[in-house]
Amino acid sequence: MPPSTTSPVHPAVSLIERVPPALRGVLPFVVAVPVLAAVWAASHDAPFFVILSLGVGVNVIMAVSHNIVNGMTGQFSIGHAGFLAVGAYTSGVTSKVLVTYGLSFLPAAVSDQVMFTVSLLVGGSIAAIFGFLVGLPSLRLKGDYLAIVTLGFGEIIRVVVQNTDAFGRALGLSGVPQWTSLFSCWFWVFVTILVARRIAASTHGRSLLAIREDEGAAET
Repeated sequence: MPPSTTSPVHPAVSLIERVPPALRGVLPFVVAVPVLAAVWAASHDAPFFVILSLGVGVNVIMAVSHNIVNGMTGQFSIGHAGFLAVGAYTSGVTSKVLVTYGLSFLPAAVSDQVMFTVSLLVGGSIAAIFGFLVGLPSLRLKGDYLAIVTLGFGEIIRVVVQNTDAFGRALGLSGVPQWTSLFSCWFWVFVTILVARRIAASTHGRSLLAIREDEGAAET
């Protein structure tokens, strides 16, 4: 009897396949949210660990999003820090404005998180608009030329921030309300990684990989 040529199925894959298709989309959240909540609860008395984790989380989000452009698409963009600065400073200024307001019908902690979410959405939206404005004239550029354009954008943002009083100049933005937490930061890290993974597995993601392998062939 000839040996079987089928490869063994990993136990984790077999377990996932048993989950109804309608629930597979929420399964990562069902697993991740309790884990993040447990780590958050256990770190209340470890402020140094929390500060380090927040910095790591922000940089993981930046690295994963940067990998979509440089890794998956193969386009040499080095202006990612500029878009990060646009979103961060916009979110910071927005939160300083919203700190004087509140939702009286909600508990203070919940109201703060709502305001924090609004600040994040405003910052992300403005960063996306800047990305569109920079990307629109750069559609026909690639290689070193795209790198020069994105590098120039990053330097423009740096100069503007360091010479604008509203952004704190070289000292940075001060007085930003401390609304974030380890849970909220790493929840968005998880969402970013999940979205990037699903983009890579989608039809659009395969198109990005085709651009990386052969941009000329991908255009046809």
